Amino acid sequence: MKSVLGIDGGGTGSRFYFRESRNQSISFKGGPLQLSLKSSQELFQQILFSIQDAKLNKNSIEYIIAGIAGGSNYEKANELEQLLSNEIDCEVLVVSDAELTWNVLQQTPKDVLLIHGTGSAAIFLENNQLRLIGGKGPVEGDLLSGKLFSDLVKKYAPTRSEKIQSSAFFIDQAIQGKPPFSEILYEQISLWMKMLQPVLEGRSESTVWLHGGLVSNPDFKKKLIKGIKKNHPNLSILHNNADISKLATNIHQPEKLVRFKN
Repeated sequence: MKSVLGIDGGGTGSRFYFRESRNQSISFKGGPLQLSLKSSQELFQQILFSIQDAKLNKNSIEYIIAGIAGGSNYEKANELEQLLSNEIDCEVLVVSDAELTWNVLQQTPKDVLLIHGTGSAAIFLENNQLRLIGGKGPVEGDLLSGKLFSDLVKKYAPTRSEKIQSSAFFIDQAIQGKPPFSEILYEQISLWMKMLQPVLEGRSESTVWLHGGLVSNPDFKKKLIKGIKKNHPNLSILHNNADISKLATNIHQPEKLVRFKN
């Protein structure tokens, strides 16, 4: 068994999990990893710094599998693969964080994965090909995303300290029914459900997986589930909070990963 480094990189932060061939392991965290906002060279330096900061000997790594925000940009992902491979002298695969999450959770063809973190997206299979709704990224400000909520707090509560998590403040104000946050959240959930309607239609026996930092907020999760159940009461809804970087080290045939169409 190879010594594998799994990386789960998103807009808020990144997680690393290294499993040695002797089944010893270490886990550590790093900063945001976003190919959509930074160059391959910048992310390469960030990843190297995280490895060095964790005092992990790079020469002990035989394989790297990384799911990184913006990794569906094949050109930039390939550049990052090459940089890491040349530096560490190991096999490297870089995919998007959404692709990695879908694959490690071993979804069935009828399942739907909803990610709500810094960005948001709905991922599902259609004709054996991964499809995406949302996922426009932090520049656009996806529906029901931490980035959008943070931007709205800066707009409507500009005196709020930037050190306090703005998305948590937004949700708290919305749940308390305080305008304009409550109206915005209701509108956001309504728009999100309209976008999801064609996907959820006909999947009455399916499972909807919830993943991402925002879903860890019980108030947000409750509102989201209520929105889904309103028109799709028979859907099974599960919250995944597993360490994706750790699960990634169990992928033995990366060439068989289901990917977005290039």
